[in-house]
Amino acid sequence: MMNTAASSILSMTNITRTFHDANGRIDVLKGVNLTIQPGEFVIITGPSGSGKTTVLNIVAMLDRQTGGTWEFGGRNVAGMSDIDLCRTRGREIGMVFQKFHLLPYRSAFENVLFRWRYVEQGRDDPREASTQALAKVGLAGVSHRQARFLSSGEMQRVAIARAVALRPTLLVADEPTGNLDSSSATAIMQCFKDLNSDGLTILMVTHNEHLLGYGTRHLVCRDGVLLRPGKAP
Repeated sequence: MMNTAASSILSMTNITRTFHDANGRIDVLKGVNLTIQPGEFVIITGPSGSGKTTVLNIVAMLDRQTGGTWEFGGRNVAGMSDIDLCRTRGREIGMVFQKFHLLPYRSAFENVLFRWRYVEQGRDDPREASTQALAKVGLAGVSHRQARFLSSGEMQRVAIARAVALRPTLLVADEPTGNLDSSSATAIMQCFKDLNSDGLTILMVTHNEHLLGYGTRHLVCRDGVLLRPGKAP
């Protein structure tokens, strides 16, 4: 029998995340279990405050869990040092956010090339990989245009190109269509679908349930736990 956990991109078991403020303890995650297999496109929905962005931040190694265990590519993430987390995140996880985080006076090409600023030089030539990434998202023709002259949809596609230029193991996206009109949102989701069809594993968080058809699996975050749609906590 195949060991599902060993073959997965990531496997989380009973993940908790607790914060403390002036009012006391806040349990944001209360036992999240999540396994993602290579090639999946998992979409998480849920109301504001349900914990879905916290799940994404832990998966992206931007935050640490309070309790529970999880593995990324067979490696124990809880046991990683901050330096190891940074290296793993830089090389193996691409990130796309609601805000584009582009340098407005730099070209689309330069914004993608910036991806190499904080990672060790790999086997790919940065300039060639940046050009290929922009072509993959349909922006080869505007690669030398300054970001401030691009449309919102084009800006988000530059952000996607930057995220995938290093050929990450996993792409995480937090409300990637939140700042876009419906036409641009459709183009972005088609871009994600094409990348997923090429083999990229994607985890996305969104409020927009109209986007669910682009994914391969849907989960709902409710009261700090992940559920299959229609299942009660």
